[in-house]
Amino acid sequence: MTTVGVVGLNYWGPNLARNFADLAELTWLCDLDDGHLSTLGSRYPDATPTKDLDDLLGDDALDAVVIATPVPTHYALAKRALEAGKHVFVE
Repeated sequence: MTTVGVVGLNYWGPNLARNFADLAELTWLCDLDDGHLSTLGSRYPDATPTKDLDDLLGDDALDAVVIATPVPTHYALAKRALEAGKHVFVE
């Protein structure tokens, strides 16, 4: 099964996490806000919460990264994920 990490858990992130948890194996949750990590972490206890994108990108078992962050950050985050060899979905 495809493993997925969601980056950005504020507006669209929770919806995308829910959908990808149904479609794939949700293994990572990433956000800078402890509250968002706590809320989504309790819904998806099998997913590892982190504030550090490098945790996701360094996980050789992670197949894909979903980016649901503010638009000005999309390019830099997507580029890093692609360079790390991950499939990328940008909201």
